[in-house]
Amino acid sequence: MKINSLEISKIEKLNFLNKLKSGNYRVGKLFEPQPGLNFEIEPDGLYKCQQDNRILTSDQIKSLPGYHMIIELVSTRAQVSHQEPAEGFILCPFNSSEYLNSLLIPKN
Repeated sequence: MKINSLEISKIEKLNFLNKLKSGNYRVGKLFEPQPGLNFEIEPDGLYKCQQDNRILTSDQIKSLPGYHMIIELVSTRAQVSHQEPAEGFILCPFNSSEYLNSLLIPKN
């Protein structure tokens, strides 16, 4: 199975199906696997995506689906203590097994 550029191995597919078959999970909202993204702060305090030129707030960036890690780029103490906004963000997408596991929602 290949979803966009994400290759999913036979073992990962079997693990996913076995978890689903157990009855302990349901399938959550589907989304396309995402590419890595880099955002830099603009003078107005919003962040511009270097890959597709989208303009988003820091909260919108942090809520994007499909990323297992969001790295805030900071260089001053004020940014570390959240008194000033981060200079940018780097979003690291899910790998294939993380993507499949993110689709499983525990039933309890």
